[in-house]
Amino acid sequence: MAQKLLADECGRLGDIEGGHMGPYDSAAPACITLQTNWMRRTGWEVMFKDTRRDILVALTELPNCRTNQPMPLGIQGDEVIYSLARDERRLASMMVALDRLLDQCGETVQRTDVCLRRWLRARFPDRPYKAPFELVAKPSSEKLYWKELKRFICFWLRLSRLLPTTMPAITGRGLNKHQFRALRELWVDVIWQSEGPADMDRDLSAHVQTRSQKFMV
Repeated sequence: MAQKLLADECGRLGDIEGGHMGPYDSAAPACITLQTNWMRRTGWEVMFKDTRRDILVALTELPNCRTNQPMPLGIQGDEVIYSLARDERRLASMMVALDRLLDQCGETVQRTDVCLRRWLRARFPDRPYKAPFELVAKPSSEKLYWKELKRFICFWLRLSRLLPTTMPAITGRGLNKHQFRALRELWVDVIWQSEGPADMDRDLSAHVQTRSQKFMV
Protein backbone atom coordinates (compact mmCIF):
# COMPACT_ATOMS: atom_id res chain seq x y z
CA MET A 1 0.00 0.00 0.00
CA ALA A 2 2.79 2.42 0.94
CA GLN A 3 4.65 1.60 -2.26
CA LYS A 4 1.54 2.31 -4.32
CA LEU A 5 1.02 5.66 -2.61
CA LEU A 6 4.66 6.55 -3.23
CA ALA A 7 4.39 5.57 -6.89
CA ASP A 8 1.19 7.59 -7.32
CA GLU A 9 2.77 10.64 -5.72
CA CYS A 10 5.88 10.36 -7.89
CA GLY A 11 3.65 10.09 -10.94
CA ARG A 12 1.67 13.16 -9.91
CA LEU A 13 4.84 15.20 -9.40
CA GLY A 14 6.13 13.98 -12.73
CA ASP A 15 2.95 15.15 -14.44
CA ILE A 16 3.34 18.59 -12.91
CA GLU A 17 6.97 18.87 -13.99
CA GLY A 18 6.07 17.62 -17.47
CA GLY A 19 3.37 20.23 -17.89
CA HIS A 20 0.42 17.80 -17.84
CA MET A 21 -0.92 19.43 -14.69
CA GLY A 22 -0.57 23.15 -14.28
CA PRO A 23 1.17 24.24 -11.07
CA TYR A 24 -0.55 26.84 -8.98
CA ASP A 25 -0.08 30.48 -9.77
CA SER A 26 1.59 32.39 -6.96
CA ALA A 27 -0.99 35.13 -7.42
CA ALA A 28 -3.84 32.63 -7.36
CA PRO A 29 -6.22 32.40 -4.44
CA ALA A 30 -6.67 35.37 -2.20
CA CYS A 31 -8.75 33.29 0.21
CA ILE A 32 -6.69 31.47 2.83
CA THR A 33 -9.05 28.50 2.57
CA LEU A 34 -7.88 27.87 -0.98
CA GLN A 35 -4.23 27.79 0.07
CA THR A 36 -4.36 24.67 2.24
CA ASN A 37 -2.41 21.58 1.23
CA TRP A 38 -5.67 19.72 0.62
CA MET A 39 -6.92 22.37 -1.80
CA ARG A 40 -3.56 22.43 -3.57
CA ARG A 41 -3.63 18.68 -4.10
CA THR A 42 -7.23 18.52 -5.29
CA GLY A 43 -6.66 21.28 -7.82
CA TRP A 44 -10.13 22.68 -7.21
CA GLU A 45 -8.99 26.30 -7.35
CA VAL A 46 -7.70 25.70 -10.88
CA MET A 47 -10.66 23.52 -11.88
CA PHE A 48 -13.19 26.19 -10.93
CA LYS A 49 -11.10 29.19 -11.99
CA ASP A 50 -13.22 30.18 -15.00
CA THR A 51 -16.59 29.03 -13.69
CA ARG A 52 -19.56 30.90 -12.25
CA ARG A 53 -19.11 29.77 -8.67
CA ASP A 54 -22.12 31.74 -7.46
CA ILE A 55 -24.38 29.85 -9.85
CA LEU A 56 -22.72 26.53 -9.00
CA VAL A 57 -23.51 27.15 -5.33
CA ALA A 58 -27.09 28.11 -6.20
CA LEU A 59 -27.49 24.81 -8.06
CA THR A 60 -26.88 22.96 -4.78
CA GLU A 61 -29.70 24.64 -2.86
CA LEU A 62 -32.39 22.35 -1.52
CA PRO A 63 -35.83 22.94 -3.08
CA ASN A 64 -38.41 24.91 -1.13
CA CYS A 65 -41.57 22.83 -1.15
CA ARG A 66 -43.62 25.69 0.32
CA THR A 67 -43.42 27.90 -2.75
CA ASN A 68 -44.61 27.50 -6.30
CA GLN A 69 -42.17 29.90 -7.88
CA PRO A 70 -39.23 29.54 -10.27
CA MET A 71 -35.92 29.59 -8.43
CA PRO A 72 -33.44 32.25 -9.64
CA LEU A 73 -29.93 30.83 -10.01
CA GLY A 74 -28.09 33.94 -11.18
CA ILE A 75 -27.34 36.06 -14.22
CA GLN A 76 -25.25 34.85 -17.14
CA GLY A 77 -24.59 37.62 -19.61
CA ASP A 78 -27.87 39.51 -19.94
CA GLU A 79 -30.02 36.52 -19.06
CA VAL A 80 -31.45 35.55 -15.69
CA ILE A 81 -31.16 31.79 -15.26
CA TYR A 82 -34.02 30.04 -13.50
CA SER A 83 -34.92 26.62 -12.28
CA LEU A 84 -38.57 26.30 -13.29
CA ALA A 85 -41.24 25.91 -10.62
CA ARG A 86 -42.27 22.50 -11.97
CA ASP A 87 -38.62 21.41 -11.79
CA GLU A 88 -38.42 22.53 -8.17
CA ARG A 89 -41.58 20.56 -7.36
CA ARG A 90 -40.04 17.49 -8.93
CA LEU A 91 -36.82 17.96 -6.96
CA ALA A 92 -38.85 18.29 -3.76
CA SER A 93 -40.58 14.98 -4.53
CA MET A 94 -37.21 13.37 -5.13
CA MET A 95 -35.88 14.61 -1.80
CA VAL A 96 -38.90 13.16 0.02
CA ALA A 97 -38.31 9.83 -1.73
CA LEU A 98 -34.62 9.97 -0.79
CA ASP A 99 -35.54 10.51 2.87
CA ARG A 100 -37.68 7.38 2.77
CA LEU A 101 -34.94 5.41 1.04
CA LEU A 102 -32.33 6.42 3.61
CA ASP A 103 -34.72 5.57 6.45
CA GLN A 104 -35.23 2.11 4.97
CA CYS A 105 -31.48 1.66 4.56
CA GLY A 106 -30.98 2.55 8.21
CA GLU A 107 -33.63 0.06 9.32
CA THR A 108 -32.02 -2.62 7.16
CA VAL A 109 -28.62 -2.04 8.76
CA GLN A 110 -30.09 -2.18 12.26
CA ARG A 111 -31.83 -5.49 11.52
CA THR A 112 -28.87 -7.09 9.77
CA ASP A 113 -26.89 -9.71 11.67
CA VAL A 114 -23.57 -8.61 13.17
CA CYS A 115 -21.65 -11.33 11.32
CA LEU A 116 -22.91 -10.08 7.97
CA ARG A 117 -22.11 -6.49 8.87
CA ARG A 118 -18.56 -7.56 9.71
CA TRP A 119 -18.25 -8.97 6.19
CA LEU A 120 -19.71 -5.77 4.72
CA ARG A 121 -16.95 -3.79 6.41
CA ALA A 122 -14.19 -6.23 5.44
CA ARG A 123 -11.24 -5.07 3.35
CA PHE A 124 -10.27 -8.57 2.23
CA PRO A 125 -12.47 -11.20 0.53
CA ASP A 126 -11.32 -14.09 2.75
CA ARG A 127 -11.95 -12.72 6.25
CA PRO A 128 -14.41 -10.37 7.99
CA TYR A 129 -13.49 -7.17 9.76
CA LYS A 130 -13.10 -7.31 13.54
CA ALA A 131 -15.99 -4.86 14.11
CA PRO A 132 -19.30 -4.64 12.24
CA PHE A 133 -20.39 -1.87 9.92
CA GLU A 134 -22.31 0.72 11.95
CA LEU A 135 -24.45 3.74 11.21
CA VAL A 136 -23.33 7.25 12.12
CA ALA A 137 -23.63 7.60 15.88
CA LYS A 138 -24.75 11.23 16.22
CA PRO A 139 -28.14 12.26 14.78
CA SER A 140 -26.67 15.67 13.97
CA SER A 141 -23.92 14.07 11.87
CA GLU A 142 -26.44 11.86 10.10
CA LYS A 143 -28.59 14.88 9.30
CA LEU A 144 -25.57 16.73 7.92
CA TYR A 145 -24.53 13.82 5.69
CA TRP A 146 -28.07 13.43 4.37
CA LYS A 147 -28.23 17.15 3.59
CA GLU A 148 -24.94 17.06 1.69
CA LEU A 149 -26.12 14.05 -0.32
CA LYS A 150 -29.33 15.88 -1.22
CA ARG A 151 -27.43 18.98 -2.27
CA PHE A 152 -25.16 16.84 -4.43
CA ILE A 153 -28.15 15.28 -6.21
CA CYS A 154 -29.90 18.64 -6.64
CA PHE A 155 -26.74 20.08 -8.17
CA TRP A 156 -26.46 17.40 -10.86
CA LEU A 157 -30.15 17.35 -11.70
CA ARG A 158 -30.42 21.13 -11.98
CA LEU A 159 -27.23 21.17 -14.02
CA SER A 160 -28.70 18.67 -16.46
CA ARG A 161 -31.71 20.98 -16.94
CA LEU A 162 -29.61 23.91 -18.14
CA LEU A 163 -29.48 24.67 -21.83
CA PRO A 164 -26.49 23.04 -23.58
CA THR A 165 -25.34 26.50 -24.69
CA THR A 166 -25.53 27.87 -21.15
CA MET A 167 -23.81 25.05 -19.28
CA PRO A 168 -20.22 25.57 -20.58
CA ALA A 169 -20.33 29.26 -19.65
CA ILE A 170 -21.21 28.33 -16.07
CA THR A 171 -19.17 25.17 -15.50
CA GLY A 172 -16.40 25.52 -18.07
CA ARG A 173 -17.38 22.11 -19.45
CA GLY A 174 -20.45 20.07 -20.32
CA LEU A 175 -21.90 16.69 -19.44
CA ASN A 176 -20.78 13.69 -21.45
CA LYS A 177 -23.44 11.55 -23.09
CA HIS A 178 -23.33 8.87 -20.37
CA GLN A 179 -23.81 11.41 -17.58
CA PHE A 180 -26.62 13.17 -19.42
CA ARG A 181 -28.39 9.90 -20.24
CA ALA A 182 -28.27 8.70 -16.61
CA LEU A 183 -29.57 12.01 -15.27
CA ARG A 184 -32.22 12.20 -17.98
CA GLU A 185 -33.53 8.71 -17.23
CA LEU A 186 -33.89 9.58 -13.57
CA TRP A 187 -35.55 12.91 -14.30
CA VAL A 188 -38.19 11.70 -16.77
CA ASP A 189 -39.33 8.69 -14.75
CA VAL A 190 -43.13 8.77 -14.57
CA ILE A 191 -43.09 8.39 -10.80
CA TRP A 192 -42.06 12.05 -10.49
CA GLN A 193 -44.92 13.46 -12.52
CA SER A 194 -46.44 16.33 -10.62
CA GLU A 195 -50.14 17.09 -10.47
CA GLY A 196 -49.64 20.45 -8.84
CA PRO A 197 -51.52 23.58 -9.92
CA ALA A 198 -50.46 25.72 -12.86
CA ASP A 199 -47.46 27.71 -11.71
CA MET A 200 -45.51 30.79 -12.61
CA ASP A 201 -43.65 29.01 -15.42
CA ARG A 202 -46.34 30.19 -17.85
CA ASP A 203 -45.57 33.80 -17.02
CA LEU A 204 -41.83 33.33 -16.78
CA SER A 205 -41.01 35.86 -19.49
CA ALA A 206 -42.55 38.68 -17.45
CA HIS A 207 -41.18 37.19 -14.25
CA VAL A 208 -37.65 37.14 -15.69
CA GLN A 209 -37.73 40.86 -16.43
CA THR A 210 -38.78 41.68 -12.89
CA ARG A 211 -36.16 39.43 -11.30
CA SER A 212 -33.47 40.77 -13.65
CA GLN A 213 -33.99 44.26 -12.30
CA LYS A 214 -33.66 42.98 -8.73
CA PHE A 215 -30.42 41.16 -9.54
CA MET A 216 -28.97 44.26 -11.21
CA VAL A 217 -29.56 46.46 -8.16
